[in-house]
Amino acid sequence: MERDRFIAIQSCTCGYAQAGRTASVHSNAWTQQGAMLRRMKEIEVALFERSVDALLDKENGFIVVDDELIASRAADVEQKAVSNRKRGKEGPVADCIACSMLSTCFGMRLRVTNDSSNVDRLLDSLHIPKNTECGIELAFDRGYGKLAAVLAAADRDLDVITIAGTLGSRHPYNTVEEWDAAMQKRRHRSQLTPETIRGLKAICGQWLIPSDNYLGCEVRVAKRQKPQSKTVYALALRDVFNGKRPGRT
Repeated sequence: MERDRFIAIQSCTCGYAQAGRTASVHSNAWTQQGAMLRRMKEIEVALFERSVDALLDKENGFIVVDDELIASRAADVEQKAVSNRKRGKEGPVADCIACSMLSTCFGMRLRVTNDSSNVDRLLDSLHIPKNTECGIELAFDRGYGKLAAVLAAADRDLDVITIAGTLGSRHPYNTVEEWDAAMQKRRHRSQLTPETIRGLKAICGQWLIPSDNYLGCEVRVAKRQKPQSKTVYALALRDVFNGKRPGRT
């Protein structure tokens, strides 16, 4: 096959139906017709179907959800993320679900603009039955630690564990230092008096964790249970081990 013919065919090949697409062979670029990445969902499911059917233990499994940055500097990528911690640093992000024991990927779904149900749809691809005898344990990376995400997964009869996110987790515990800093901001904005701040601190005292050095280990547990709702536990842990700063919490 001639090289020009190969390039012409390659530029018109994609992982979804050609309906609604136009391509320019000369510029080798797509003319975007709305959100295109979501049309890859059939391939995203088909790639992992055999692994899910053969290796996923739907009664006693251990799975984990994390995100994967796919390095790409292409100008036509629908949604990009930038991370200085990851190799490649820039490109589209995919939510992934894998087996904690076998390190086998069970699913991957690209994030697109204005789609907040990406993880829910990813869990749908596993076809996990509800009310199993033992159930599956699901671990979220800390980036998924919002209360809404935890409750959505718990509604599937999954045992969920995660690190609470700074925003959106509605975690009841906080450190004394963070609370004092927040009160200082409120004091300047709303003119709170020192007496009012001390009164609020007395009310919230049981939810504040001192993090001074050399205090030792401490674990606190809170439980939220409502009728016809999942039970949620919140844990606050202060540890004395710090390899980089011995003696610090």
